[in-house]
Amino acid sequence: MPKLYATRYSTLQQTGGTVLTLLIFLMSGMVMSLGWVHHHILFSQQSAQNDAMRSQAMALAETGFSWAQAYLNSAHSAARSLCSFSPGQPTLRAQAGHFLACQHQASSWSCQCGQHLALENLPSNPGPSFLIELLPSQMQRSIKVRSRACVEGGVACLNQAQAELHQTWSLMGGLHHMPNAALLALGSVHISGSSDPVDGKNITSFFEYPLMSQPVKQSSELFKFMFGFDQHEWQTQTSLRTLDCEAPCSDNLTKNLADPSVTMIHLSKLHIDSPITLGSADRPVLLVVDGLAQLNAPTILYGLLYAGRITSKAPESTLQIHGALVSETEITLGARPMLHFDPLLLQKLKNSTGSYIRMPATWTDL
Repeated sequence: MPKLYATRYSTLQQTGGTVLTLLIFLMSGMVMSLGWVHHHILFSQQSAQNDAMRSQAMALAETGFSWAQAYLNSAHSAARSLCSFSPGQPTLRAQAGHFLACQHQASSWSCQCGQHLALENLPSNPGPSFLIELLPSQMQRSIKVRSRACVEGGVACLNQAQAELHQTWSLMGGLHHMPNAALLALGSVHISGSSDPVDGKNITSFFEYPLMSQPVKQSSELFKFMFGFDQHEWQTQTSLRTLDCEAPCSDNLTKNLADPSVTMIHLSKLHIDSPITLGSADRPVLLVVDGLAQLNAPTILYGLLYAGRITSKAPESTLQIHGALVSETEITLGARPMLHFDPLLLQKLKNSTGSYIRMPATWTDL
């Protein structure tokens, strides 16, 4: 009997050792599984956090686009006092530049301009940041815009998810087609003391479509051809300054044109009764008048005046037009107006007026 007990005891020892070994393997497996699951959970949480930060950065980069577009298209100097910028300046499209950097601090945005801005060089701040760069474009009347964003500004941006978007913006809504003469009208053109005012070397002519056999017959056709939009759509631009000039408004015009952000002005009527200079050779202006435009004082215009009807009682040789006058009906001028049809100035006007719009299918996520 003792021998039998010893044999059973030995068998139990062996069985217990085997079970213990299996339990150790099972426990080790469970620990490894728990470790793997924990690691996977941490990895998933980190990935989710990175994806969330990247999504936030993408949304922030898009916000930068919207902010910059509204900024560039503003016709109010108070909204554009931060950066000195004119949409049509050739130097802008000829060279790349870090245009604008903004950080969200507390409950507001803090922005700065400069050529050497970088997200990582901004002050360390837990708030989000974006950087807008304006780049040259090979397309006429357009620029490339790059928006970079981080959910946290400063040096911390180097170790965080960033987003970078590219878009091409086109300048639309200003002057779409250049006139082909200094005086253009759908009706008659008359200059005091001139027996044949329509005759001349590209000084006065009736307007026709340059590429079509049929002439423009209606004012709505003329407006859409000149500006690319119908009148209602054209007047919705945020870059357009609208003035009330029912009464003489030389002072009001001068005050508004002193703002370098103003290149387009819309008026219901225009009445000039004191000497005035509208625009300059470096910054021509586009004036659109719904009804009658009266130039009854010495007037110098650099740019283009488009109106329902144009008349002038300015003293002899005191009306100077560097650009063009375009009328939906008739043009009647005083004696010896000085007409200088300047295609280069009008081309500059075409490239410097209007509002930037985003061209579709041009953004890239890098």
